Amino acid sequence: MDRRLKLIQRSFGFRLGSYIVYPFYLVKELLLFLFTAKKRTITLSRRLDSLDLEQFEKDNIILSENQLAASSLIESDEVVKQLTSNHNPNLFYYKDYEKKLPLEKKLIKAIAFYLPQFHEIDENNEWWENGFTEWTNVTRGVPRFEGHFQPRLPADTGFYNLTTLETLKKQVELALNYGVYGFCFYYYWFSGKRLLEKPLDLFLESEIEFPFCLCWANENWTRRWDGQEDDVLIRQEYKENDPKIFAQDISRYLADKRYIKINGRPLIIVYRAQEIPKISSVLEEWKNEFAMRNIAEPIFYCAQTFGFEDPAEIGFDGAIEFPPHNSGEMPSLNSEMRFFEKSSRIQIKDYRDMVRRLRNDMDSKPYSLIRTVFPSWDNDARKKGDGLVFVNASPNNYADWLKLAIDYAEHNLIEDEAIIFINAWNEWGEGAHLEPDRHFGYAYLDATYEALSQSTLNQKQ
Repeated sequence: MDRRLKLIQRSFGFRLGSYIVYPFYLVKELLLFLFTAKKRTITLSRRLDSLDLEQFEKDNIILSENQLAASSLIESDEVVKQLTSNHNPNLFYYKDYEKKLPLEKKLIKAIAFYLPQFHEIDENNEWWENGFTEWTNVTRGVPRFEGHFQPRLPADTGFYNLTTLETLKKQVELALNYGVYGFCFYYYWFSGKRLLEKPLDLFLESEIEFPFCLCWANENWTRRWDGQEDDVLIRQEYKENDPKIFAQDISRYLADKRYIKINGRPLIIVYRAQEIPKISSVLEEWKNEFAMRNIAEPIFYCAQTFGFEDPAEIGFDGAIEFPPHNSGEMPSLNSEMRFFEKSSRIQIKDYRDMVRRLRNDMDSKPYSLIRTVFPSWDNDARKKGDGLVFVNASPNNYADWLKLAIDYAEHNLIEDEAIIFINAWNEWGEGAHLEPDRHFGYAYLDATYEALSQSTLNQKQ
Protein backbone atom coordinates (compact mmCIF):
# COMPACT_ATOMS: atom_id res chain seq x y z
CA MET A 1 0.00 0.00 0.00
CA ASP A 2 2.82 2.39 0.83
CA ARG A 3 4.42 1.90 -2.60
CA ARG A 4 1.08 2.36 -4.37
CA LEU A 5 0.34 5.50 -2.40
CA LYS A 6 3.70 7.00 -3.25
CA LEU A 7 3.12 6.22 -6.93
CA ILE A 8 -0.22 8.01 -6.86
CA GLN A 9 1.38 10.95 -5.04
CA ARG A 10 4.18 11.22 -7.58
CA SER A 11 1.89 10.82 -10.61
CA PHE A 12 -0.59 13.49 -9.57
CA GLY A 13 1.92 16.00 -8.26
CA PHE A 14 0.59 16.42 -4.72
CA ARG A 15 0.95 14.68 -1.36
CA LEU A 16 -1.91 12.79 0.23
CA GLY A 17 -2.45 13.61 3.86
CA SER A 18 -3.18 10.07 5.08
CA TYR A 19 -3.99 6.55 3.97
CA ILE A 20 -7.68 7.30 4.48
CA VAL A 21 -7.66 9.47 1.37
CA TYR A 22 -6.62 6.62 -0.93
CA PRO A 23 -9.73 4.38 -0.67
CA PHE A 24 -11.92 7.50 -0.81
CA TYR A 25 -10.15 8.47 -4.03
CA LEU A 26 -10.81 5.04 -5.62
CA VAL A 27 -14.50 5.12 -4.67
CA LYS A 28 -14.84 8.63 -6.02
CA GLU A 29 -13.23 7.69 -9.34
CA LEU A 30 -15.38 4.57 -9.70
CA LEU A 31 -18.59 6.55 -9.12
CA LEU A 32 -17.53 9.19 -11.58
CA PHE A 33 -16.71 6.57 -14.17
CA LEU A 34 -20.09 4.86 -13.82
CA PHE A 35 -22.23 8.01 -13.83
CA THR A 36 -20.45 9.76 -16.70
CA ALA A 37 -20.88 6.86 -19.14
CA LYS A 38 -24.33 8.16 -20.09
CA LYS A 39 -23.30 11.75 -20.46
CA ARG A 40 -22.44 13.16 -23.85
CA THR A 41 -19.27 14.91 -22.67
CA ILE A 42 -17.38 15.51 -19.46
CA THR A 43 -14.54 17.87 -18.68
CA LEU A 44 -11.30 16.61 -17.29
CA SER A 45 -11.33 19.36 -14.72
CA ARG A 46 -14.57 17.91 -13.34
CA ARG A 47 -13.08 14.44 -13.11
CA LEU A 48 -10.01 15.84 -11.44
CA ASP A 49 -11.60 18.49 -9.23
CA SER A 50 -9.74 17.21 -6.17
CA LEU A 51 -6.36 16.89 -7.87
CA ASP A 52 -5.25 20.52 -7.99
CA LEU A 53 -4.69 20.47 -11.76
CA GLU A 54 -5.76 23.99 -12.65
CA GLN A 55 -4.41 23.75 -16.18
CA PHE A 56 -7.19 21.30 -17.14
CA GLU A 57 -9.88 23.74 -16.10
CA LYS A 58 -8.17 26.61 -17.85
CA ASP A 59 -7.76 24.71 -21.08
CA ASN A 60 -11.34 23.40 -20.99
CA ILE A 61 -10.30 20.12 -22.50
CA ILE A 62 -13.33 18.01 -23.32
CA LEU A 63 -13.46 14.27 -23.83
CA SER A 64 -16.42 13.09 -25.89
CA GLU A 65 -18.08 9.66 -25.68
CA ASN A 66 -15.97 8.09 -28.38
CA GLN A 67 -12.81 9.33 -26.70
CA LEU A 68 -13.93 7.92 -23.36
CA ALA A 69 -14.20 4.53 -25.07
CA ALA A 70 -10.40 4.49 -25.08
CA SER A 71 -10.45 4.22 -21.31
CA SER A 72 -13.41 1.88 -20.90
CA LEU A 73 -11.40 -1.33 -20.69
CA ILE A 74 -9.20 -0.46 -17.73
CA GLU A 75 -9.54 1.13 -14.34
CA SER A 76 -10.35 4.81 -14.69
CA ASP A 77 -7.61 5.87 -12.30
CA GLU A 78 -5.00 4.49 -14.71
CA VAL A 79 -6.28 6.69 -17.53
CA VAL A 80 -6.36 9.72 -15.26
CA LYS A 81 -2.83 8.94 -14.12
CA GLN A 82 -1.72 8.71 -17.75
CA LEU A 83 -3.37 11.99 -18.68
CA THR A 84 -1.92 13.72 -15.65
CA SER A 85 1.56 12.39 -16.28
CA ASN A 86 1.51 13.88 -19.77
CA HIS A 87 0.97 17.34 -18.34
CA ASN A 88 3.63 17.19 -15.68
CA PRO A 89 7.22 18.13 -16.55
CA ASN A 90 9.36 15.19 -17.63
CA LEU A 91 11.92 14.96 -14.84
CA PHE A 92 14.63 13.65 -17.16
CA TYR A 93 14.22 15.88 -20.24
CA TYR A 94 12.30 18.99 -19.25
CA LYS A 95 14.07 22.29 -19.89
CA ASP A 96 13.05 25.86 -19.17
CA TYR A 97 13.64 28.73 -21.57
CA GLU A 98 17.28 29.75 -21.79
CA LYS A 99 18.75 32.76 -23.58
CA LYS A 100 21.32 31.42 -26.04
CA LEU A 101 24.41 32.93 -27.60
CA PRO A 102 23.68 33.73 -31.26
CA LEU A 103 25.17 31.40 -33.84
CA GLU A 104 27.74 33.67 -35.46
CA LYS A 105 27.85 32.24 -38.97
CA LYS A 106 24.75 30.07 -39.29
CA LEU A 107 26.20 28.30 -42.29
CA ILE A 108 23.95 25.36 -41.53
CA LYS A 109 20.51 26.66 -42.38
CA ALA A 110 17.82 24.85 -40.39
CA ILE A 111 14.41 25.68 -41.86
CA ALA A 112 11.23 24.58 -40.11
CA PHE A 113 7.94 23.84 -41.84
CA TYR A 114 5.23 26.13 -40.51
CA LEU A 115 1.51 25.33 -40.22
CA PRO A 116 -0.83 28.38 -40.39
CA GLN A 117 -4.00 26.58 -39.21
CA PHE A 118 -4.24 28.32 -35.84
CA HIS A 119 -7.02 30.75 -36.65
CA GLU A 120 -10.61 30.46 -37.75
CA ILE A 121 -11.68 30.46 -41.39
CA ASP A 122 -15.20 30.21 -42.76
CA GLU A 123 -14.45 26.99 -44.61
CA ASN A 124 -13.29 25.12 -41.52
CA ASN A 125 -16.27 26.42 -39.56
CA GLU A 126 -18.50 24.92 -42.24
CA TRP A 127 -16.63 21.66 -42.74
CA TRP A 128 -15.88 20.87 -39.10
CA GLU A 129 -17.53 23.09 -36.49
CA ASN A 130 -17.76 26.71 -35.42
CA GLY A 131 -14.51 27.98 -33.98
CA PHE A 132 -12.43 25.18 -35.46
CA THR A 133 -8.65 25.61 -35.48
CA GLU A 134 -5.80 23.14 -35.15
CA TRP A 135 -6.14 23.51 -31.39
CA THR A 136 -9.55 21.83 -31.68
CA ASN A 137 -7.81 18.64 -32.79
CA VAL A 138 -4.94 19.01 -30.35
CA THR A 139 -7.01 19.32 -27.17
CA ARG A 140 -9.08 16.26 -28.07
CA GLY A 141 -6.10 13.95 -28.04
CA VAL A 142 -6.36 11.05 -25.62
CA PRO A 143 -3.87 8.27 -24.70
CA ARG A 144 -4.63 5.04 -26.59
CA PHE A 145 -2.02 2.87 -24.90
CA GLU A 146 0.17 2.86 -21.83
CA GLY A 147 2.87 5.49 -22.17
CA HIS A 148 1.07 7.32 -24.99
CA PHE A 149 1.86 11.05 -24.79
CA GLN A 150 -1.56 12.61 -25.48
CA PRO A 151 -2.90 15.22 -25.38
CA ARG A 152 -0.01 17.54 -26.17
CA LEU A 153 -0.57 20.99 -24.75
CA PRO A 154 1.55 24.10 -25.26
CA ALA A 155 3.60 25.60 -22.47
CA ASP A 156 4.52 29.28 -22.47
CA THR A 157 3.16 30.02 -25.95
CA GLY A 158 -0.40 29.09 -24.97
CA PHE A 159 -3.21 28.43 -27.44
CA TYR A 160 -2.18 31.28 -29.70
CA ASN A 161 -4.06 32.92 -32.56
CA LEU A 162 -2.01 33.50 -35.73
CA THR A 163 -3.97 36.56 -36.79
CA THR A 164 -2.04 38.71 -34.33
CA LEU A 165 1.34 40.17 -35.20
CA GLU A 166 2.49 39.80 -31.61
CA THR A 167 2.21 36.01 -31.87
CA LEU A 168 4.35 35.93 -35.02
CA LYS A 169 6.95 38.14 -33.38
CA LYS A 170 7.19 35.85 -30.35
CA GLN A 171 7.56 32.78 -32.56
CA VAL A 172 10.36 34.39 -34.54
CA GLU A 173 12.16 35.51 -31.38
CA LEU A 174 11.98 31.97 -30.06
CA ALA A 175 13.20 30.47 -33.33
CA LEU A 176 16.11 32.90 -33.59
CA ASN A 177 17.17 32.27 -30.01
CA TYR A 178 17.49 28.53 -30.66
CA GLY A 179 19.25 28.77 -34.01
CA VAL A 180 16.40 28.15 -36.46
CA TYR A 181 17.23 29.96 -39.71
CA GLY A 182 13.75 30.41 -41.17
CA PHE A 183 10.19 29.18 -41.66
CA CYS A 184 8.70 27.41 -44.66
CA PHE A 185 5.02 28.39 -44.75
CA TYR A 186 2.53 25.93 -46.19
CA TYR A 187 0.76 27.64 -49.10
CA TYR A 188 -2.80 26.39 -49.63
CA TRP A 189 -3.88 27.30 -53.17
CA PHE A 190 -6.75 25.74 -55.13
CA SER A 191 -7.05 27.19 -58.66
CA GLY A 192 -6.92 30.74 -57.38
CA LYS A 193 -8.67 30.12 -54.06
CA ARG A 194 -6.44 30.42 -51.01
CA LEU A 195 -6.98 29.06 -47.51
CA LEU A 196 -5.25 29.94 -44.24
CA GLU A 197 -3.48 32.85 -45.90
CA LYS A 198 -3.79 35.38 -43.07
CA PRO A 199 -0.63 34.54 -41.06
CA LEU A 200 1.59 34.57 -44.16
CA ASP A 201 0.15 37.84 -45.43
CA LEU A 202 0.45 39.37 -41.96
CA PHE A 203 4.08 38.31 -41.87
CA LEU A 204 4.73 39.71 -45.36
CA GLU A 205 3.28 43.11 -44.45
CA SER A 206 5.27 43.27 -41.22
CA GLU A 207 8.84 44.38 -40.59
CA ILE A 208 9.79 41.10 -38.90
CA GLU A 209 13.33 40.26 -40.01
CA PHE A 210 13.26 36.52 -40.54
CA PRO A 211 13.86 34.41 -43.66
CA PHE A 212 10.93 32.45 -45.10
CA CYS A 213 9.94 30.41 -48.12
CA LEU A 214 6.84 28.61 -49.42
CA CYS A 215 5.76 25.01 -49.81
CA TRP A 216 2.73 24.60 -52.06
CA ALA A 217 0.66 21.98 -50.22
CA ASN A 218 -1.04 20.85 -53.43
CA GLU A 219 -3.30 18.06 -52.23
CA ASN A 220 -6.99 17.60 -51.61
CA TRP A 221 -8.37 18.52 -48.23
CA THR A 222 -10.34 15.57 -46.88
CA ARG A 223 -12.16 14.58 -43.72
CA ARG A 224 -9.59 11.83 -43.24
CA TRP A 225 -6.64 14.23 -43.31
CA ASP A 226 -4.96 12.07 -45.94
CA GLY A 227 -5.06 14.10 -49.18
CA GLN A 228 -6.67 11.22 -51.03
CA GLU A 229 -9.86 11.03 -53.12
CA ASP A 230 -12.45 10.08 -50.49
CA ASP A 231 -14.48 12.52 -48.39
CA VAL A 232 -13.00 15.49 -50.26
CA LEU A 233 -13.67 18.94 -48.81
CA ILE A 234 -11.86 20.93 -51.48
CA ARG A 235 -10.08 19.45 -54.49
CA GLN A 236 -6.95 20.27 -56.45
CA GLU A 237 -8.19 20.57 -60.03
CA TYR A 238 -5.13 21.78 -62.00
CA LYS A 239 -7.00 23.92 -64.50
CA GLU A 240 -5.45 25.12 -67.75
CA ASN A 241 -4.71 28.65 -66.55
CA ASP A 242 -3.52 27.58 -63.10
CA PRO A 243 0.25 27.78 -63.80
CA LYS A 244 0.05 31.42 -64.85
CA ILE A 245 -2.28 32.43 -62.01
CA PHE A 246 -0.22 30.55 -59.43
CA ALA A 247 3.01 32.26 -60.51
CA GLN A 248 1.30 35.63 -60.38
CA ASP A 249 -0.05 34.93 -56.89
CA ILE A 250 3.27 33.96 -55.30
CA SER A 251 5.44 36.53 -57.08
CA ARG A 252 5.07 39.13 -54.34
CA TYR A 253 6.45 36.68 -51.78
CA LEU A 254 9.41 35.69 -53.94
CA ALA A 255 10.21 39.35 -54.52
CA ASP A 256 10.44 40.06 -50.78
CA LYS A 257 14.00 40.60 -49.52
CA ARG A 258 13.45 38.07 -46.73
CA TYR A 259 12.54 35.22 -49.08
CA ILE A 260 15.01 32.33 -48.82
CA LYS A 261 17.27 32.03 -51.85
CA ILE A 262 19.90 29.51 -52.84
CA ASN A 263 22.68 31.17 -54.84
CA GLY A 264 20.28 34.02 -55.58
CA ARG A 265 17.42 31.75 -56.67
CA PRO A 266 14.16 31.69 -54.64
CA LEU A 267 13.45 28.26 -53.15
CA ILE A 268 10.03 26.82 -54.02
CA ILE A 269 8.92 23.47 -52.59
CA VAL A 270 5.99 21.50 -53.99
CA TYR A 271 4.49 18.85 -51.73
CA ARG A 272 3.04 16.55 -54.42
CA ALA A 273 4.73 17.71 -57.61
CA GLN A 274 4.33 14.27 -59.15
CA GLU A 275 0.54 14.78 -59.21
CA ILE A 276 0.63 17.92 -61.39
CA PRO A 277 -0.40 17.11 -64.99
CA LYS A 278 2.14 18.07 -67.68
CA ILE A 279 4.56 19.19 -65.01
CA SER A 280 7.36 19.97 -67.49
CA SER A 281 5.25 22.55 -69.31
CA VAL A 282 3.98 23.90 -65.98
CA LEU A 283 7.58 24.52 -64.88
CA GLU A 284 8.28 26.43 -68.08
CA GLU A 285 5.16 28.57 -67.63
CA TRP A 286 6.19 29.36 -64.07
CA LYS A 287 9.70 30.36 -65.13
CA ASN A 288 8.36 32.60 -67.89
CA GLU A 289 5.93 34.34 -65.57
CA PHE A 290 8.63 34.98 -62.97
CA ALA A 291 11.02 36.29 -65.62
CA MET A 292 8.37 38.76 -66.79
CA ARG A 293 8.28 40.11 -63.23
CA ASN A 294 12.07 40.37 -62.96
CA ILE A 295 12.24 37.56 -60.43
CA ALA A 296 15.27 35.27 -60.62
CA GLU A 297 14.52 31.78 -61.84
CA PRO A 298 13.48 29.80 -58.76
CA ILE A 299 15.12 26.60 -57.65
CA PHE A 300 12.38 23.95 -57.47
CA TYR A 301 12.41 21.14 -54.93
CA CYS A 302 9.81 18.39 -54.75
CA ALA A 303 8.90 16.63 -51.51
CA GLN A 304 9.52 12.90 -51.38
CA THR A 305 5.98 11.81 -50.61
CA PHE A 306 3.72 8.85 -51.38
CA GLY A 307 6.60 6.78 -52.77
CA PHE A 308 7.95 9.43 -55.14
CA GLU A 309 11.70 10.10 -54.89
CA ASP A 310 13.65 11.13 -58.01
CA PRO A 311 13.23 14.81 -58.96
CA ALA A 312 14.82 14.23 -62.37
CA GLU A 313 11.70 12.35 -63.43
CA ILE A 314 9.69 15.58 -63.38
CA GLY A 315 12.39 18.12 -64.17
CA PHE A 316 12.85 19.53 -60.65
CA ASP A 317 16.19 20.76 -59.36
CA GLY A 318 16.17 18.58 -56.30
CA ALA A 319 14.19 16.70 -53.68
CA ILE A 320 13.45 17.24 -50.02
CA GLU A 321 12.66 14.48 -47.56
CA PHE A 322 9.28 14.61 -45.87
CA PRO A 323 9.29 11.97 -43.16
CA PRO A 324 7.52 9.86 -42.15
CA HIS A 325 6.75 9.60 -45.90
CA ASN A 326 8.95 7.16 -47.80
CA SER A 327 10.49 5.76 -44.62
CA GLY A 328 10.37 2.16 -45.79
CA GLU A 329 9.25 -0.87 -43.85
CA MET A 330 9.64 -0.61 -40.11
CA PRO A 331 8.77 -3.17 -37.45
CA SER A 332 5.47 -2.63 -35.67
CA LEU A 333 5.54 -2.31 -31.89
CA ASN A 334 1.80 -2.84 -31.46
CA SER A 335 2.22 -6.27 -29.91
CA GLU A 336 4.45 -4.83 -27.20
CA MET A 337 1.96 -2.20 -26.05
CA ARG A 338 -0.84 -2.34 -23.53
CA PHE A 339 -3.79 -0.75 -25.30
CA PHE A 340 -6.65 1.01 -23.57
CA GLU A 341 -8.95 0.03 -26.45
CA LYS A 342 -8.82 -3.39 -28.10
CA SER A 343 -10.33 -2.15 -31.36
CA SER A 344 -7.74 0.60 -31.85
CA ARG A 345 -6.28 0.79 -35.38
CA ILE A 346 -3.34 2.92 -34.32
CA GLN A 347 0.08 1.98 -35.72
CA ILE A 348 3.12 2.20 -33.44
CA LYS A 349 6.68 2.48 -34.72
CA ASP A 350 10.06 3.09 -33.08
CA TYR A 351 11.54 6.58 -33.51
CA ARG A 352 15.01 5.09 -33.20
CA ASP A 353 14.42 3.23 -36.47
CA MET A 354 14.24 6.60 -38.22
CA VAL A 355 17.65 7.44 -36.77
CA ARG A 356 19.08 4.08 -37.80
CA ARG A 357 17.63 4.48 -41.29
CA LEU A 358 19.59 7.66 -41.93
CA ARG A 359 22.72 6.32 -40.26
CA ASN A 360 22.67 3.50 -42.81
CA ASP A 361 21.89 5.83 -45.72
CA MET A 362 24.52 8.58 -45.59
CA ASP A 363 25.86 8.07 -49.11
CA SER A 364 25.34 10.87 -51.60
CA LYS A 365 22.40 10.55 -53.98
CA PRO A 366 22.49 10.95 -57.78
CA TYR A 367 20.35 14.06 -57.27
CA SER A 368 20.35 17.02 -54.92
CA LEU A 369 18.66 16.06 -51.63
CA ILE A 370 17.72 18.07 -48.55
CA ARG A 371 17.43 15.94 -45.44
CA THR A 372 14.48 16.46 -43.07
CA VAL A 373 13.94 15.31 -39.49
CA PHE A 374 10.94 15.46 -37.20
CA PRO A 375 11.28 15.96 -33.44
CA SER A 376 8.44 13.53 -32.77
CA TRP A 377 5.39 12.17 -34.58
CA ASP A 378 1.90 11.33 -33.38
CA ASN A 379 -1.07 12.30 -35.56
CA ASP A 380 -3.67 10.46 -33.50
CA ALA A 381 -5.21 13.72 -32.29
CA ARG A 382 -6.31 14.19 -35.91
CA LYS A 383 -6.92 10.55 -36.80
CA LYS A 384 -8.75 9.66 -33.56
CA GLY A 385 -7.71 6.05 -32.97
CA ASP A 386 -6.34 5.50 -36.47
CA GLY A 387 -3.07 7.42 -36.23
CA LEU A 388 0.63 6.72 -36.60
CA VAL A 389 2.75 7.07 -33.46
CA PHE A 390 6.52 6.92 -33.09
CA VAL A 391 7.41 5.93 -29.54
CA ASN A 392 10.87 6.51 -28.06
CA ALA A 393 10.85 10.02 -29.48
CA SER A 394 12.98 12.06 -27.10
CA PRO A 395 15.16 15.17 -27.29
CA ASN A 396 18.26 12.93 -27.20
CA ASN A 397 17.14 10.68 -30.05
CA TYR A 398 16.03 13.72 -32.02
CA ALA A 399 19.47 15.26 -31.53
CA ASP A 400 21.11 12.08 -32.85
CA TRP A 401 18.98 12.21 -36.00
CA LEU A 402 19.50 15.95 -36.44
CA LYS A 403 23.28 15.60 -36.19
CA LEU A 404 23.23 12.97 -38.93
CA ALA A 405 21.19 15.28 -41.16
CA ILE A 406 23.62 18.12 -40.47
CA ASP A 407 26.58 15.89 -41.31
CA TYR A 408 24.94 14.91 -44.60
CA ALA A 409 24.26 18.56 -45.44
CA GLU A 410 27.86 19.54 -44.71
CA HIS A 411 29.12 16.92 -47.17
CA ASN A 412 26.42 17.45 -49.80
CA LEU A 413 26.20 21.20 -50.31
CA ILE A 414 23.46 22.70 -52.43
CA GLU A 415 25.04 25.46 -54.50
CA ASP A 416 27.63 25.92 -51.71
CA GLU A 417 24.97 25.97 -48.98
CA ALA A 418 24.24 23.44 -46.24
CA ILE A 419 20.49 23.16 -45.66
CA ILE A 420 18.33 20.92 -43.50
CA PHE A 421 14.60 21.01 -42.80
CA ILE A 422 12.69 20.24 -39.62
CA ASN A 423 9.14 18.90 -39.72
CA ALA A 424 7.92 21.03 -38.06
CA TRP A 425 7.81 24.22 -36.03
CA ASN A 426 4.17 23.85 -34.97
CA GLU A 427 2.45 20.74 -36.32
CA TRP A 428 0.75 20.16 -32.98
CA GLY A 429 -1.99 17.93 -34.42
CA GLU A 430 0.71 15.59 -35.74
CA GLY A 431 2.82 15.72 -32.60
CA ALA A 432 5.64 17.28 -34.66
CA HIS A 433 6.55 20.57 -33.04
CA LEU A 434 9.62 22.37 -31.77
CA GLU A 435 7.49 24.79 -29.78
CA PRO A 436 7.55 24.05 -26.04
CA ASP A 437 4.95 21.82 -24.43
CA ARG A 438 4.19 21.09 -20.79
CA HIS A 439 5.93 17.74 -20.73
CA PHE A 440 9.28 18.53 -22.38
CA GLY A 441 9.37 22.31 -22.09
CA TYR A 442 12.06 23.75 -24.37
CA ALA A 443 14.04 20.51 -24.57
CA TYR A 444 13.59 20.01 -28.31
CA LEU A 445 14.54 23.58 -29.08
CA ASP A 446 17.55 23.22 -26.82
CA ALA A 447 18.58 20.04 -28.64
CA THR A 448 18.23 21.90 -31.95
CA TYR A 449 20.51 24.69 -30.83
CA GLU A 450 23.14 22.34 -29.42
CA ALA A 451 23.24 20.21 -32.58
CA LEU A 452 23.57 23.28 -34.80
CA SER A 453 26.23 24.89 -32.61
CA GLN A 454 28.32 21.71 -32.65
CA SER A 455 28.45 21.51 -36.44
CA THR A 456 31.75 22.16 -38.15
CA LEU A 457 30.27 25.16 -40.01
CA ASN A 458 28.45 27.03 -37.22
CA GLN A 459 30.05 28.84 -34.33
CA LYS A 460 28.82 30.62 -31.22
CA GLN A 461 29.61 34.28 -30.77
